[in-house]
Order: sequence, then C-alpha cells, then structure tokens
Amino acid sequence: MVMVFDGLPIGCIYITILKMNQARGEAWLRRGILAAAAITPFLTLYISKNLFFPYITGKAFLFRILVELMLVVWAGLLVLNWKKYRPQFSAMMAAMIAILVVVGLADLLGVNPFLSFWSRMERMDGYINLLHLAAYFFVLANVLRARWEWNTLFAAFTVTAMGQVIYALMQKAGKIPSIIGGFRVEGTFGNPTYLAAFLLLAFGFSLILMIRARRGWQRWTLAGGMALILITIYLTATRGVMVGLAVAAVLFALVFLWMSRRERGEGIRRGKKIAAMLLILAVGLPALLYLGRGTAIIQQNETLNRLASISLADRTTQARFLVWQLAWRGVEERPILGWGQENFVDVFSKYYDPALYNQEQWFDRAHNFIFDWLTAAGFLGLAAYMFLVGAMAMAFYRYGKRAEDWRGKTEGLVLLSLLAAYLIQNLFVFDNYGTYVGFYALAAYAVWLGRGGEEKDENEFNFQEGQVRRAAGVAGTLAVILIVAGWWSIYQPYRQAATMIEATKLLYSTGSVGSEVRNKFLKAVEINPIGRAEVREQMGKIVNDILNTTMGRQLPKENREAFVKAMLAEMEKELENKPDNLRNRLFLGTIYTRFAEIDKSFLDKGTEHLEEAIRISPRKQQIYFALAENYMKRNEGEKAFQLLGKAVELAPEYHTARANYAFIAAMLGRRDVVEEMTSENFRGEDYAKVGSAYITRQEFTRALVYYEKAVELASNDAGYRANLAGLYLNQGRRKEAIEQALKAREIDPNNYMESVNEFLKNVGE
Repeated sequence: MVMVFDGLPIGCIYITILKMNQARGEAWLRRGILAAAAITPFLTLYISKNLFFPYITGKAFLFRILVELMLVVWAGLLVLNWKKYRPQFSAMMAAMIAILVVVGLADLLGVNPFLSFWSRMERMDGYINLLHLAAYFFVLANVLRARWEWNTLFAAFTVTAMGQVIYALMQKAGKIPSIIGGFRVEGTFGNPTYLAAFLLLAFGFSLILMIRARRGWQRWTLAGGMALILITIYLTATRGVMVGLAVAAVLFALVFLWMSRRERGEGIRRGKKIAAMLLILAVGLPALLYLGRGTAIIQQNETLNRLASISLADRTTQARFLVWQLAWRGVEERPILGWGQENFVDVFSKYYDPALYNQEQWFDRAHNFIFDWLTAAGFLGLAAYMFLVGAMAMAFYRYGKRAEDWRGKTEGLVLLSLLAAYLIQNLFVFDNYGTYVGFYALAAYAVWLGRGGEEKDENEFNFQEGQVRRAAGVAGTLAVILIVAGWWSIYQPYRQAATMIEATKLLYSTGSVGSEVRNKFLKAVEINPIGRAEVREQMGKIVNDILNTTMGRQLPKENREAFVKAMLAEMEKELENKPDNLRNRLFLGTIYTRFAEIDKSFLDKGTEHLEEAIRISPRKQQIYFALAENYMKRNEGEKAFQLLGKAVELAPEYHTARANYAFIAAMLGRRDVVEEMTSENFRGEDYAKVGSAYITRQEFTRALVYYEKAVELASNDAGYRANLAGLYLNQGRRKEAIEQALKAREIDPNNYMESVNEFLKNVGE
C-alpha cells in the first residue's frame, strides 16, 4: 500500500521535504499547517461573485479545502512523531468529541438528516461544517506549539480586520456599493452583524498581541488598529456586539482593579488608571446615550438613535422573545436531542406566533445560541457546547492565575472577557464563517494555554527511511480519500452554485425564460442533490417574482408556460422528499393559484397544497391569504370571507389581514365589515385595495371615498392619484380630475406621461 502511494503528489512532497533537509523537514511541514491556518481569516475578504450566495459559499468551499490539506499534513506528522503530535486528552478535547457525537446523533435522528448533514448554500453549515471546524480545532491544538506561531495566527486575524475596516470605510464613503443600503456597513460579509461579530473576535486577538508586544511602535500600531476596529463596529450599528463589548469592558475593569488592589509598580499603576477609565467609559457612555435619547443630536444620528432604542419594548427585541418562546415549545416536544441541525424552520412553522406578522416570515435560526443549540441538538447538545465553553473559561482563568507577570495575568483576563463578549452577542444572532473560525481558533488556543502555554522544544530527530515512507503513504492515502469525497461534497456543489448564477445571468441578459434558460436551471438541479432544493426554490422565485408580473406576462406564452410547468414539476419532487415542508407547500399552492390560466387543474392542486399548509401551520396568516385568493378564483367568495375573518382573529392589529378582509367584504357587499375593518390601523395601500374592490363592483361613489383616503396617506403614489382622477371624472368633478392627473404625471412622468396626456385629451373632448 505504501509503495502504491509513493508516486502521489502528497507522498512525493513529504519525501522531498524530509529528504532535502531532514533536520528541518518536520518544522517545514508544521509551518505549512500554520500558513494554511493563517489564510482562514483572510477568506472572509473573498466574495465569490460567480457563485450563488457569493458572500457565503466561496468562503466555505475554500475553508474546507484548506482544512483537508491541514489534515493530510497532520496525518503524516502523526506517523513521523506520534508522541509529539497525538491528540492529548483535555477537557476541551473531550468536549469537542462530545459535541461531534451528540450532534451526529441529533442529526441522524432528526426530522431531515440529509439537510442536517449538508445544510443549505445560504448557510453552508450542518454536520459537514462541524466536522471541518472540529478538524481545524484538533489540528491547531495539536500542531501549533510555540508563542510565535499563535501570534502569527492572531496577526492574520488582525490584518484581515484591517482589510474589513478599509472595505467598510469605503462603503461608508460611497466608493464601494453596499448590498443592503442604508447607514450600516457590512464589509465583505454582506451583513453588518456578521462583520461586527468577526471584528469583535479580531479586536480581542489584537489586544492579546498588544499585551505581548515588546516594542513601543508595535503597541501603538496595534492600538491604532483596534481604534479603527471599534469605529467600524460603531458604523455597523450592531447592538448585540456593542452590548457584549460594554459588558466585557466592565467585567475586565472590575476584576483587574480587584486583582491588583495590593499590587505596586509603575506598570500596575498605569494598568489601574486604564481600567478605571475603561470602567467609566463602559458605564458612562451607555448612560449618557440613554438619558439623551430624546435629544436632537441622537435622534438625527441614525446609528446613535438605533443604539439608544435598545429596550425590552423594542420591536426587534419583542420579535426575538416571540421566536424564543416558540423555540421553547419545540424543545419541549424534542428535549433530549432536538430536531437536528438546519431544522429550526420546522419548529418555526409548527408553532408560529401570529404576532410575528411584521417580522421576517421564515426564521431558520432562533437568533440565540442557547435556543439554537436546544432546537438543533437538545439539552445534550447544549450541555456539550457549554462544557466546551466552560473548559475554555477555566483554561483562561488558570492561565491568568498562575502567570507570574502582569502580561500573563492581563492576557488571561482579556481572554475571559472576550469569551463573555462573544457569548453575549451570540444571544441575539448566530454564528457565521467569520465567528466560527475565530471561536474554534480561540478554543484551540485555550488547549495550548491549558498545557502551560510555553515554548516547546523545536529540536527534530532523525527519521528512518521506512518511517518517512510510511508517513508519505498515510498522507497520500488520506489525500486520495479526501479528493474523492471532495469531488462530490465540494467540487460538485461548487459547480451547482456556479451554474445557478449562470442561469440567472442568462435570464436577465436575454430577458427570456426560453429553453436555454430553463435547461440551464434543470442542469443545475441534476448536478448534485446537495443544492437541489435551492435551485428549485430559485426557479420558484423567478416564477413568482418575474413571470407573475405585467412584464412577465408579456413574455412568449409557450416559454413562460414551459418554465412554470418545469418549476412546478421540480417543486413537487421536492415535496416527495419532505411532505411537511411548509415553505414549499405555500410556494406551490400560491403559484398553482396565480397561474391557473395555464391548466384548469392548477386551482384544485393549489387548494390541496394550501389546505395541507394550514394543517401544518394553522396560525400563519400568509397561508390564509393565499388560500383566500384561490377560493376567489374558484368563485367561492364566502369561503374566502370566512377564511380571512379567521386571519384577522389571529392578530386583529395586523393591517394587511384587516385590509384583505375588508377587500373581500367589499366584493361581497358586506359594508358593515368594511367599516369595522377600516376604522383603525389602515394605510394608504389598504384604502386603495378596498377602493379597487368597489370599482370592480362599479360602486364608484364608495370607491372615491377610499381612494381619497389612500391619496391623503400616500400622497406620492402616482397610481392612486391616477385612479382618483378617473373617479372624479366619473362623478363629473372635472377640475379635480385634471388636478389629480397632472399630479400623477408630475410624480411619475416615465409611466404616466402618455396615459395622462390621453386622459386630458379625453377630458377636453
């Protein structure tokens, strides 16, 4: 077996390196692992524009390749020097193994093992990601053996953070476009919260480097970099990270002042002053922000206003509480091992709270690490994770306690504070690539500190020829195994993500959904099962968001219908795999209803899917709206009326539910219900919807009343004014009709110039 792999590239590399300079060959292999590890934070700067979910997929694919390369080199090192590189037992090692075992069982016994293992391209998480993160942790913990090696890794995080800072500042200056827009910066993460969380960990690593720096210019350079990191975190306006930083600062300052209360010396006195200032800032700034929240300076600054709005009554906070409550109901149903990773959406659908009507409609995370672990892997999973966190905290505490100089004690306290800040911010969000690599690097560093955190003997020993060949054989064999596995788990999903983007670009460049575009999507479906569901979902979005519009209905009929039928066929296959997928049920039911002109059977199929969706999630108003639309197309107005009445009962304050109920009531001539629904909590678009119902019934006088209210509340909507102009003309109020028509043309000349001119001509005649 060894002889077979002597000719493989990995085996050749091993033999070449070790034979060229046997005395330093082992060190070069270790440095190769360090180089790969140092690249991992830099991957956060990569945006894979040719892949689906460009801010996520490319980073994850490259990380997996790097980790597998590190594993191959480590395997050879284990053969060369088992005693030196073998995994040494520690609480953190045991915790990581426990996490792998418990989460593996949870995924296997969960509601969707395939999804739990492979995840989605939108997240690139799941058990496959956990395996790579665990491998990353084990390699770092057992290979990096000297302070300079850890400093190199932390420096990589620091330099990467500077790259993120520059990118974010250029976004703020308008030199680089932001995908989310607004006043918050998101860097190369595509999400301000992800950027802030990564910078939080990078700030901690920079602080460790500053503590260990021996030269003044190094400390000042790092201090300047940390200041820029804090400024950028401020520009993300991420409240969870800022709360975490504030709490960590208070914790650090209080413990440092208590520990050093009897200490003397110039360095200690300086440290006490810094700690006291930090405590004043960490407590004083939030207090000033809260007390001045009503002042103009805070109200007019979007970031400060967002920070000052932190409260239990805040809409986002209230939504989090509701999500956590429904998550707990899922935990009560499956408390031991949970639902498996990536299955929170099933919990969300089953226990949906109607009060979430004004929030995102498809939460796939609880946005709280405690509830995310509980729903994914139950109490056993949370216990395993907290075991790891507790072991890390204990390692940091013991390191600081036994340190003989102020640098070591301060570093231990910084690490404890950093861990606390990370956990606090993770109470309001969930991990992503940037925080994953930072956290698992921190965990590996805790293992090294737990062993003493001292420089290790770098002297190598002479290897026997057979030993070198065995190491090359093991490394080569593992490389072949990983290459074969990677072809299916990395390369094929990569091709799938790239093909999805190619298909989407082709659609927009040609303005068509003809056979070329359709076949490109179908090709992406067939490449690999891992991303199949997302390709199908993307096809559904095209049908719903493009082909269902006025422009979409102008496309060639045969192309449009062929794409819709292909998409429906693919989504039906997806439902065969998981019949209780609420999102797919609702998607399918809605599309069958809206494209019923293609096939008479579509309405019946739509009814079937939507009624099943209500069985799965009886409290989600969106399903009631879609089924009511289906009933109306079937001329079953009374059924739609009763259904929308139930939607209003679920959350009476939900204006869209009230507007839909009022619309159906107007269509059925139920004026009492219309007046009840429109008495409060109505927007311009809601009044316009009711007005359109009365136009359909040719009750123009009543329609006029509702369109006047619509224009009053949404004065810049040209469409409302154009409709109001027509209603005024119908009532013989020519002057007012002309005024509204002219205003519509002024607001939106591109769409209303010709139609208003024609209208004015007709009015004149």
